[in-house]
Amino acid sequence: MDSQYTSQGDVSQPNDSTPLTSVGTDAGTGSNLQVDFVFLAKIENAQIVASIINTLFYGKKNEVANVILSPKGIKLTVEQARSFQANTFLQSELFQEYHFKGEDNEEFSIQLSALLDCLGVYGTQSNTTNLQMAYQCYGKPLLLMLEDNDVLTDCGVRPSEAISTTKYDIRSADVVSKIVMKSQALRDAFNELDWSNDFVTWELSPHPPHFRLKAQGTGTMCQVDYPQDCEVFDSFECTRAIKKDFRMKLLQPCLKALAVATRTQVRMNELGLLSLQHMISTADGQFTFVDFFIVSLDDEESESN
Repeated sequence: MDSQYTSQGDVSQPNDSTPLTSVGTDAGTGSNLQVDFVFLAKIENAQIVASIINTLFYGKKNEVANVILSPKGIKLTVEQARSFQANTFLQSELFQEYHFKGEDNEEFSIQLSALLDCLGVYGTQSNTTNLQMAYQCYGKPLLLMLEDNDVLTDCGVRPSEAISTTKYDIRSADVVSKIVMKSQALRDAFNELDWSNDFVTWELSPHPPHFRLKAQGTGTMCQVDYPQDCEVFDSFECTRAIKKDFRMKLLQPCLKALAVATRTQVRMNELGLLSLQHMISTADGQFTFVDFFIVSLDDEESESN
């Protein structure tokens, strides 16, 4: 799963700087307007884009996503205090039309709730909304044109300066576990936990219990075990036992992606960096991925010292 995502997420530079041109009409004068865009994309079902981006949104009105527009697609990244990162890549093949003609990748940040409000202007369940996205240059808004049953709505979301994001690499230390499992099973395990607790312990081992999630609070304890030969796993690799604590509040944003994912790859390195990669099947039969990186409590404390 990770190799497929990585190849799609390669935001290498384009080699064609020819601008995209859109011709419209000035509503006041009736004269033609010519606008040059570096990015233009069209998709017949806006809900596909909205549902993927929504997996990054954890409910805060001021949540900001870093956006990179490239010849191969759109990458969005959300980060919390260097302890949590979520990103997804909308590959160009997801769109019926995708054009990028910039000399360099375009990078900016955007308020995620505003973008989702625009994408859901005709409702979050509609699958008949056509979407066209366009971007001209630095300082200009990201434009969205939505059409549903011959009704047109134009939106513009003004971007801000790009934000610095952490370059997480699960292979920066020895990867001690690599597991591919049914997303439903991981979702069921999470649902068994008491989310009023502050922490959840992940235990992965080549020996029983193999896969364990445990949350313990004042007078309460809940744990979920999956043996290695359980049908929930497509593959199970673990070179040695590892046990790490993670903050519940950092795991909660992963639940949205789990609700729509079919398979999840779980990896952890010896430093306690946890990688959850969710594979999502879109309404038109394609696949896309949402990645989460979560730093263990031990690693959080070492970085703060």
